[in-house]
Amino acid sequence: WWGSRGERMKKEKLQIGIVEAIAGIRAYSLSLEGVPNHAGATPMTLRKDPLAGAAEVIAEAEEAARNCATGSAVGTVGRIICEPNVSNIIPGKVRFTLDARDVKTEGMDEVVEKVRSKLENVAARRNLVAEMNLIGQSRAIWIDSKMTELIENAARKQGSLHRRMNSGAVHDACLI
Repeated sequence: WWGSRGERMKKEKLQIGIVEAIAGIRAYSLSLEGVPNHAGATPMTLRKDPLAGAAEVIAEAEEAARNCATGSAVGTVGRIICEPNVSNIIPGKVRFTLDARDVKTEGMDEVVEKVRSKLENVAARRNLVAEMNLIGQSRAIWIDSKMTELIENAARKQGSLHRRMNSGAVHDACLI
């Protein structure tokens, strides 16, 4: 759970990561509602399966972040609740989260809008009811260049291997 920045530092044998920007976050709850029914008794043509629809939206979250114009966006669906969560029942409702992060506002906007568009498209095509609600957000923070230069000069002076980078893990550098 340390994330790719920590893995990147470990791989490059870096001792110091100099944070230039801290990602902003947009967190959403999403849901798709269909019709629960028996798996064996419901033909594929009559299904209104929100889990299959959610799978498409979740794949779009990853794709949107991976192909975002900023090159620094991430999109994560880390929680999913399927109801009734029974192996032989087509689900009636699926709720899941979207965590979109970037150091650039336009990156978060791009990921969120692509996911929203996909959610609406999937709901219309599969005859499902969709919701997408913002549950929290924070703006990106850019560290003053004087501060990063001081840290970089100190790292250079003591001979530490270092790299400038962004922090997607808002809990660490953001507090400082």
